Parts: sequence; structure tokens; C-alpha cells
Amino acid sequence: MGDRHLANVAYDSSEFVGSLGVNTHVGWSKTPYGDLQKVAAGARYLGVHNLRDSLDASSYAGIDQLAGAGFKFDLESHSDLKTFMRQVGALAQAHPGFVAAIEGPNEVDGWPISYNGKSGYPAASAFQAALYAQVRADRLLRNVPVYNVTVSGLDARKYEALGDLSGATDYANVHIYYGGGQPSYGWSQADPTFHWNNWLAAGQIGAPGKPTVITETGASSAHLWGGGVDETTQAKQILNALMNSAKSGVAATYLYELVESRRGDATNSEAHYGLFRYDWTPKPAAVAVHNFTRILTDGSATGGFNPGALEYIVQGLPETGQHFLFQEQHGVYDLVVWAEPDVWNETTHTPIPAPTAQVTVSLAAPRMVAVYDPLKAATPLQSLGRVTRLTVSLTDHPLIIELR
Repeated sequence: MGDRHLANVAYDSSEFVGSLGVNTHVGWSKTPYGDLQKVAAGARYLGVHNLRDSLDASSYAGIDQLAGAGFKFDLESHSDLKTFMRQVGALAQAHPGFVAAIEGPNEVDGWPISYNGKSGYPAASAFQAALYAQVRADRLLRNVPVYNVTVSGLDARKYEALGDLSGATDYANVHIYYGGGQPSYGWSQADPTFHWNNWLAAGQIGAPGKPTVITETGASSAHLWGGGVDETTQAKQILNALMNSAKSGVAATYLYELVESRRGDATNSEAHYGLFRYDWTPKPAAVAVHNFTRILTDGSATGGFNPGALEYIVQGLPETGQHFLFQEQHGVYDLVVWAEPDVWNETTHTPIPAPTAQVTVSLAAPRMVAVYDPLKAATPLQSLGRVTRLTVSLTDHPLIIELR
């Protein structure tokens, strides 16, 4: 008796790509973010149209210009709620539809706010409730999603200190970082604390029952810092993070960050989160995200359809291996397979060569097949005729199998 092919329901690839964004700091005018044309060009190169930034006096003009260029924003709020709402309202009036979301204060455990006579976590909770009420009462903004206040890390005590804010937010909100590890398990395979699902569960403490967004995730290529990696490993981690977001149903994912905002050596973690280097040359991560979004959408699909299902089985995945199915608007399926072995030695600050697994995909009916590696190119590494079975060599990042 042959293998039973399972029907896997696909996810709209353009909808997923449309949920992706990147963090910017356009108020930092003396950094590469001061060149707004390059900010726009960099985001477009990645294939994203959503930006996350803090709205204040320093960033207002830049956000205004980028909104006029067609970008949408997740706008981080600040403790001067009256001024923030006035600024958002003016921009929303000038650029209808540009506000993708409004977000509560950022990482209030490290950057505490004061509000209405309160300080610390109580101030952040009160501010979030007031922000939500004012957005819902605003004629221009009442339908804009509101994201929850964030903290750094996943210490449950921080979320518990904020309390249940499910009545003051539309989405749970987390920031996920993984150092020299992998997104699915965090900093170390030996420590289950920072598993991807545990980050998502932590966000649910503050907003039980709400869908989740990730407004920061990324890796630093400061490879001599204890939690940093080299540029190629950074690219692999970010591709894997995007696939973890897809598989776990995250509603929006913002990579941190677009470009390196300061100069620093290989021990300076904050200097090297950017997908582009300080001089705006693309790092392997930028190239990989560009290829990834291009392959999944073919540069043209717009989404807005009901994806179908495809019968297939995947065999030979390693312990950390996963698979996920997308469908493009014109009917093409994109089967993504990936694995997340340990790839970075934090003692020697060097890559760990990944083992290769021979992964076999069996289809219920023959299809034209092309195999892509977004780490390398947006064009196929291999094109096959109409087949029902194929094998790929899987290491430590996604491969995309296009099925026509």
C-alpha cells in the first residue's frame, strides 16, 4: 500500500508578504535614516511597504514624506498622548489609509513612562487604556488596529505587572530575539525558555485571546558580541524567523531594523542589527529577504483570494525541520521546507557547519517543479519537468519549492 498524501491548506503568499514590515528611525536625522530616499528604496528592495517608527516631533516630517510615497506605518506612541493623537490625526487627514496600526509604548521595562500621575507599569497600563479609548473615539482612526504595549524579554512577571489589557488592545505584541541560536528555540537548544511558542504565550498574558503581532525581531551581525553572529548567519536566522511567523499565524512581523544606524566594531551589538550596512550596501539578510518576497509573490500578485489545498507528504525532515504551504494568486503553490540546527559557536564566534538532510516531497499528482534558495537568488536553482517526487538537500534555512 502506498503512502497516503495529506491535503494541506495553503496560505495566501501575498497576504503574508503584505503582513511584513521593518523598523525605521527616521527621526535620527544624523544617521543613514536621514536620507529618506534611501529609506524608501531600501524598504522597496526588501519587498515591504510597512514601516514601524516612533511618532514625535523629530520623526513627523520624515513619516509625512514616506506616507506620501505610499508607505504605511505602525506608529509607536509616547507618553504625551494629547500631542501624539494630534500628530496622528493630522497625518491621517493628509494620507488616508497610511496608518497600519497604532502601538502602545515601547519596552516600558527599560524605558518607563509617566502618565496621569502614575509611573512604571501602572502608568503604561493606564496609558494603553487611554490610547485605545481615544483611537476608538476618533472619526479618522476608529478602525485602525491598536497593538499592545511591549516589554523586553518574556519574563511573565513583566506582563503580569501590566495586567490584562485585552480590553485596551486588538493584538498581543511581543519582541523576539534569539542571539546566536535559532528563532524556533531561542538562544540555546538546551534551554526551552526562549522557544518561539513561549514568546507568543508570554504576549498572551497581557492580551489573552487576542491575535499576536511581532513588532521587533532580528539578529545582530556584531559577531564578536556574545549574542551576535556573522552576516550570513544573520540572513539565515531572519529567513527562519519569517517562516516561524507564517507557521504560527502571526498577524504582522516587523524586522529590526532597516539599516545600521551607527558605526561600531564587531562587539557593538546595537550597531549591527540593520539589514543594510551603514553605507546602505545590502547585507546578505537584505538580499535574502528581497529574494524571499520576490519568489513568493513573483513581484506582481496582490492577494485577496481564497487559497486551495494540495496533497503531498514530506519525508526525511531533520529534528528541527518544518514545512509550510503558500499559494500565489495565479494558482502556483510554494512549498517551503526549512530546518534550524545550531549554526553559531558563541565561544569561538564562528559558524557551525550545518548537517545536510535529504528531504523528499511526494505529490498526489504531477506538477512542474522549480527549487529556489532565497539565500542565494530569486531565480531557480533547479527546474524539473512534471514530476510526482523530488528530493532536496536541506541544511539550515528555507528552500522554496514552486509547484505549477
